[in-house]
Amino acid sequence: MINDLGKKLVGKNALQHRKLWRELWGANFGNGMAIGGIDMALQDVRGQALGLSIAELYGDRVRDQIPAYASAPNYIQGKDHRKTYPDEGAQLVADGFRALKIRLGGDTLAADIQAATALREAVGPDVRLMVDGNGGFTMGPAIRMGRALDELGYYFFEEPLPQAGYAGYPELTSALEIPIAAGEVLNSRADALELIDRRAMRIIQPDVSLCGGIGELSHSRTHTGRADDRARHLREPVPHRAGREPAATEGRRRRRPHRPRPRHDGRARRHRKVRGQSVRE
Repeated sequence: MINDLGKKLVGKNALQHRKLWRELWGANFGNGMAIGGIDMALQDVRGQALGLSIAELYGDRVRDQIPAYASAPNYIQGKDHRKTYPDEGAQLVADGFRALKIRLGGDTLAADIQAATALREAVGPDVRLMVDGNGGFTMGPAIRMGRALDELGYYFFEEPLPQAGYAGYPELTSALEIPIAAGEVLNSRADALELIDRRAMRIIQPDVSLCGGIGELSHSRTHTGRADDRARHLREPVPHRAGREPAATEGRRRRRPHRPRPRHDGRARRHRKVRGQSVRE
């Protein structure tokens, strides 16, 4: 599907974003994942043609710095996470991270609670800790784990239940004090609004590569700022991103975006030094 959608764009003007957006969504059968990568590539072409950063394409920055977290520690096959989590967590904090997100749900409930406890003791009370359950819990254990994490001062509990339809998430969210984070597999802004209406989470986590690209992510974020009752239960959006982000993204250093000399003649060149506005093969 991605190859077919990409062929529809070859030779067209990347600056006509709204027109291309309609063409993509009309042919993707509602599959945001199919156009997420294509949309990000289009934004890159558009930004380079205009000499603007992605943020400037969407009305400029809302803030100049954001906190980053390490998506670690993780399970290591053959090793006891009750021992590896505190050791790795302490090293990440020494490297400059002030927030960590760990994986739980792959061992017994007792062992996972012990690992979460050991990590908190290792890094202290001032480091923000979060948990990704990776859909590995059923309702009862998820509630028990959530209550244990709340006592340990964890910040949120991400997607502990299976993600299909986000069944059970409204009930889980209402049963726990710790915020439930969810929405990683949302396909579009419509899906995001439905999940918000169901009160299925307190922190929404759309993934830019899965939900249809930067524009859809931005619209999903807009839903969380509604002034009516539909979104008042939400704490904040936390866009999903797997892997570790450099501590420099916390604002210690900022790399300015590449701004090539803009071209406005609608032509494209195949060599790398000059890029135009048209989508190339």
